[in-house]
Amino acid sequence: MAILTARNITKRYGKQYALKDIDLTINEGEIFGFLGPNGAGKTTFIKIMLGLATPHDGELELMGVDIFRNRKAAIQQVGAVVEAPIFFEYMTAYENLSYLVALSKKISRERILDVLDMVGLSAAVNKKVGAFSFGMKQRLGIAQALLPDTRFLILDEPTNGLDPHGISGVRKLIRKLTSELGITVFLSSHLLIEVEQICDRVCI
Repeated sequence: MAILTARNITKRYGKQYALKDIDLTINEGEIFGFLGPNGAGKTTFIKIMLGLATPHDGELELMGVDIFRNRKAAIQQVGAVVEAPIFFEYMTAYENLSYLVALSKKISRERILDVLDMVGLSAAVNKKVGAFSFGMKQRLGIAQALLPDTRFLILDEPTNGLDPHGISGVRKLIRKLTSELGITVFLSSHLLIEVEQICDRVCI
C-alpha cells in the first residue's frame, strides 16, 4: 500500500523553483530518504506534505486522501519532527507530553507512557527536560510525533547537532520503529552517509 503518492509537485518563490515536477511514491513500512543540500527545497516539500504550504501545481495523497481537499483526514495518523523540538525545560518528559495533549481526550496516560518507552525514555519519564541531552530531546520530539497512533513519521534532519552516540541512537530508533511497529518513515537529510546507512530507498 502506498502511504504517500506525489504527482508533479511544483513550487516557486517568485521566478525561482523550490520544487519542480516531483513524482514519488512511499510504500508502507519503508524508510524513505529525501536527499539534497541545504536550500534544495526539502523543507518546502515537507510543508506541502503536511498541508502547510500549497504547490503551484501537482497532487499529493496521504493514505489515499487528498491533502489539499481534506487535510484533517489526511494527516490524522501523520507525525512530524520538522525542526529541533522545543519543550518546557522545568517540566518532566511526561509533563511535557501531557501538557501538549491536554486538549485531546483521545490520548491517554498509558499512550504517553507507551511512546516514551518506544523511544527509550521510560527511565526518564519523571526527569526534567532541562537535564536532557540534545539526543534525549530529539527522542522526546519523536515521542511527541508518535502520540496520535502514527503510521507515517516525517523527520527533517533528525541527527543534526548530535554527537556520534546520539546519531547512532536515533538511527537505531528509526529502524526499530519501522521493523517492530511497521511505521513508515520519511527522512530528509543533506548527508549521503545518513540515507545510505538507514534508508530503503532514496530520492535525490
